[in-house]
Amino acid sequence: MSSFTLFAPLQLIAWTQLNCTGDFGVTQFTDSVLARNISNAYISRSLQLNRSLTQQEQLDISVTSNFNSWYSNKDQLYYNSASCSNFWQTYYAVNGTTACYNTPPFTCHRLWNNPGLPMILSK
Repeated sequence: MSSFTLFAPLQLIAWTQLNCTGDFGVTQFTDSVLARNISNAYISRSLQLNRSLTQQEQLDISVTSNFNSWYSNKDQLYYNSASCSNFWQTYYAVNGTTACYNTPPFTCHRLWNNPGLPMILSK
């Protein structure tokens, strides 16, 4: 698998409340947005994936360092997005399932292939 291609498209749903409730935004990860920082429409507190992470896929979530100047669409898809200042939680094939995950508040996420991870296939 190339570092620039996905095993299969992946959908992430990010909710404003814990336990995958409240308002939500959806990101469809494809090869064209792989490894890009994607700003959320909301400050999210839980997430769910439509399939498990597999092989060397890594999902990182991040929060902006300044909520006063944060705009979700200002720097959408930039590699150095201001919404993505502090990455603080990561999911891999071993812990990135289709369960609902309660998270610290986050404003950004990115999916990428980490060549340092072992090749783990989802079940």
